Amino acid sequence: MNSHSTTLLLLAVSTTLAAHSHAQTLIEIYTMGRPLATAVLPYPSPPSLLIEDVDGDGVRDYVDASPDKAADGWFGSNLGQIRIHSGATGALLSYDDGGEFDALLRYVLATVGDIDNDGVEDFAASAKLADTGSVLPLTGSVHFYSGASATLVELFTLDGPFPGAELGRSISGAGDVNADGFDDIALGALSGNTGTVEIYSGKDQSILRTLTPSVPELSFGLSLCDLGD
Repeated sequence: MNSHSTTLLLLAVSTTLAAHSHAQTLIEIYTMGRPLATAVLPYPSPPSLLIEDVDGDGVRDYVDASPDKAADGWFGSNLGQIRIHSGATGALLSYDDGGEFDALLRYVLATVGDIDNDGVEDFAASAKLADTGSVLPLTGSVHFYSGASATLVELFTLDGPFPGAELGRSISGAGDVNADGFDDIALGALSGNTGTVEIYSGKDQSILRTLTPSVPELSFGLSLCDLGD
């Protein structure tokens, strides 16, 4: 008798369909390399992020986002929307809309470690084209959320330090850089003709360090990843 079990790999592939009045997304599900099901979503392909089990049903839940969709279904506004879903059923648990036209809210989604020191990993979403007041265009902003709640609980927001910074074009946890017991945060930004990476304190949101390339390069910091120890 064969005691070995078989694991069926489910693979989801998304394709943006641009030949419409607004972009749509074709989702194709494959099992063992064979097509299983398809669906068309009425908005561009959303980024998604696995988070902790926030609804307490024993299954990890997930966050997804659409930079081009608002709560009223108005596409093309770039207001953006972020949503928490049940990992067991896909049911919507909570959502939040962007508040600024054309800011591309939720441009990047990422986990950032335990920045509020409650034992649960938190997450962040960026609006890299956000303005901080009329005199500071395109500073960018990053919104940080508790990873312990089924409702979207915003812990704090970081705004870009100067016009054109586009803070939040990349996001990553940075570990406890200053050894104060709180995880810190790395955020990609622009400064003149080069990219930078700003390291912020998870405890008080102060800038701990700024990383710059030895030779100016706009793509520096465009992608960030926490490699662990």
